[in-house]
Amino acid sequence: MTTLEHAPPADTELSAAVEAQMGKILTELGAALGVLLHELDGSSRDSMLLMATRRLDHLAEQLRHLALGFTTADEASTPN
Repeated sequence: MTTLEHAPPADTELSAAVEAQMGKILTELGAALGVLLHELDGSSRDSMLLMATRRLDHLAEQLRHLALGFTTADEASTPN
């Protein structure tokens, strides 16, 4: 059995939000892979990969917030 099989049932809304974020991340990874597989000039490739990296960083941060139980970045940045 995996760890996920032992995990308590997740909140449906949170599960949907995490699933949506993972879909966005996979889309960005696919776009980055497409850039790497196509022969672009160096500056175009580099700038597109930089944009993809920044987008992935942003999506990863949102996913971390969801994992901590925050639904928005505003909640995460608000002091208790």
